[in-house]
Amino acid sequence: MMKRKYYRFVLIVYLVSVCIATNSLAASSTAWEQIVRMGPGINLGNVFDAPKGEGTWWKGTAREEFFDDFKAAGFKNVRLPVTWQNHMAETEPYTIDKKFMERIAEVVGWAIERKLVVVLNAHHDEWFKNDPNGQMKKFEALWRQIATRFKD
Repeated sequence: MMKRKYYRFVLIVYLVSVCIATNSLAASSTAWEQIVRMGPGINLGNVFDAPKGEGTWWKGTAREEFFDDFKAAGFKNVRLPVTWQNHMAETEPYTIDKKFMERIAEVVGWAIERKLVVVLNAHHDEWFKNDPNGQMKKFEALWRQIATRFKD
């Protein structure tokens, strides 16, 4: 039962992150309209979800021309998995490193400039997976900062 609630909670956070990162749900949009808008997607993994940072799992970095290629290939959404834990303070208020957040914002911006929907999510953040109840303040602080940065 607890596992089901956890997965339901993660799904809700995932869907909310889509809306936050892209500012894409107009008041008149339905879930089905949004699914159609998202269309086929691609994953920009092994970049910001690498535990030791961008360029450690894959020897390159995210580049703007990737998004031109994604658009040209017919993709309509890009999933950007991010491991935040190495870029956040361990104590309240759990501040995300400003330089890291701006790098994520730069990459999200490249996608949005090309009218791609961005699915920005937390990935490999074991601190939450291992103790969701005990880490709720940190989790809320993470998503509050993400929502604030991408609200526009």
